[in-house]
Amino acid sequence: MTENLATLIQKRGPIRRIGVFGMGYVGIPAAALFADVAGVEHVYGFQRDSASSGYKIAMLNRGESPLKGEEPGLPDLLGKVVGAGKFSCTSDFAKVAECDAVTLAIQTPFLDKKDLLPDFTPLVEGLRNVGRHLAPGATRTGIHHSELTRPEGAR
Repeated sequence: MTENLATLIQKRGPIRRIGVFGMGYVGIPAAALFADVAGVEHVYGFQRDSASSGYKIAMLNRGESPLKGEEPGLPDLLGKVVGAGKFSCTSDFAKVAECDAVTLAIQTPFLDKKDLLPDFTPLVEGLRNVGRHLAPGATRTGIHHSELTRPEGAR
């Protein structure tokens, strides 16, 4: 027996705290848009504090976009939701336990561009970071993976 989303939300209560894993071209706009929705109390943007991408945490927490290129309206929206206290970026994956729903916006690069086989290592790492911090029996958290990036060479 399957239940539709409306029935699940009715049973579990509204989604008020959201976690978005991966602060890139998909994750940052998604997190900012979620944070701007009435009824959403807080959105956590989860980002590894690595040498290559950890700088995003401080930028996002200042309401600044680390994205290169044109994302119309994003800088203003980030400033708004950070200023309102509705969005913060963190490398503290334990905060996933506070979330009612989690989405993963993690890049899936190719292992080898010649054969176009995806490298699921970053996605598996993201899932592990979510899973290790869920409380036993945490039925309120829904997990969704969103990968809209189309790597060069993909058809």
